[in-house]
Amino acid sequence: MLNYEKLIVGEMRTNCYLVWDEDKNAIVIDPGDEAEFISEEIERRQLKLIGILLTHKHSDHTRAALPLKLIYNVFVLNPSPRRCGVSPFDERETKIFDFQVIKTPGHTADSVCFFSPTLGVVFTGDTLFKELPTRNENINSVRKLLELPPETIVLAGHDDDTTIAAETMRYLF
Repeated sequence: MLNYEKLIVGEMRTNCYLVWDEDKNAIVIDPGDEAEFISEEIERRQLKLIGILLTHKHSDHTRAALPLKLIYNVFVLNPSPRRCGVSPFDERETKIFDFQVIKTPGHTADSVCFFSPTLGVVFTGDTLFKELPTRNENINSVRKLLELPPETIVLAGHDDDTTIAAETMRYLF
């Protein structure tokens, strides 16, 4: 069983996510800022941080990655290996919980999303938002995400959650 919690961090109010299993192994997705606050939340829940995942390389999603990496001595997986001294995704070697990596170029050339069938969620970074128009460069990636089960909860990089079903109604291609 997996659990998750949304933490809102930084001036841009980035949604950072803690995800953990029944053994309290945890990852952080998009630690945009406030490494100390994120660390306090990890400790408060008595979690063991095993890694950090980034949906894209913009600083409002990565600013706390390096401090957390140093505090916990964990890996950081990033779509762009040139940032923060981290490793690129290798989908053959990277198995984190039941996450599926979905390449979603558009917002950045190397953006990715993480789909968890167990949780029924997709972490979309800045690829798909609730009730916000998608820029033209994102449209093929949005189409890919809309193929997920309709009940999938969309956990975006900013603002409120939505579902694939709700967003599909807005995109009649």
